[in-house]
Amino acid sequence: VHYKFELMEETLYLTMNLIDRFLTVQSVIRKKLQLIGITTLLLTCKYEEVFVLVVEDLVLISDRAYARKEVLEMVELVSFFMIELCLVEYEMLRFPLSMLAVVAVFTTQCTLDMSREWNVTCEKHSSYDKNQILECSKLMVSFHQKAAVGKLTGVYRKYNTSKYGNAARCEPASFLLEAWFWDKKNT
Repeated sequence: VHYKFELMEETLYLTMNLIDRFLTVQSVIRKKLQLIGITTLLLTCKYEEVFVLVVEDLVLISDRAYARKEVLEMVELVSFFMIELCLVEYEMLRFPLSMLAVVAVFTTQCTLDMSREWNVTCEKHSSYDKNQILECSKLMVSFHQKAAVGKLTGVYRKYNTSKYGNAARCEPASFLLEAWFWDKKNT
């Protein structure tokens, strides 16, 4: 797939790294392995490539093993879980909805080990810098950590079902709570 679309070597290496890291923390049935691969490639291209692959290209190259919808759902599930955790938390009302969306995607990428960097590209496309998302991201991770045991566990129970890809079972990106992560230079 990498060769067919003439992608950079960095895209191949990052994709393989992310697939490997994802599979070390998440059990996947054999039938879904290719879906994991093309979904990871799609996300990696958004960071590494000038011209990003479109979902339809990935559906075709996978011999139509998955529908466009399945690929997009794979990326969305954990992001939705993060956002819904925030809906029931009063302290999240102070953040603009656009920031919640951006932080949910970033926190999801960290949770799934797809990325650990808030870089210039992220700032450009979101209009938020690292310092602006710091508090919101930390809160989101803390809500994820207590989702199963807090007073309001409805969101956790919902996303702990196969219908929602068991997204709630993903380990929280606890490193986002650490000062060293936010103090390091992410460029």
